[in-house]
Amino acid sequence: MANKVPEVTVCFWIIKVLTTGMGETASGLLTRTLGPVPAVALGGLALAASLTVQFALHRYVAWAYRTAVVTVSVFKNDQRAVSDLI
Repeated sequence: MANKVPEVTVCFWIIKVLTTGMGETASGLLTRTLGPVPAVALGGLALAASLTVQFALHRYVAWAYRTAVVTVSVFKNDQRAVSDLI
């Protein structure tokens, strides 16, 4: 079975923290610019697309993995913004 995740190193954790922070910032921008419901819809589409690409690959590809990590963060935070309205 092919390895589809990166080796866990100090560099991995630095990049992980940066991509999570970027995802949260992008989520805030989308929520304020588009509104919470359209932001969740856009985040959901981006998440579905990035996961489709990630699952279609047969080996670790850095940009696909990082894109999936960022879109998970964006979608999670967008959903939180909508749930705060309810």
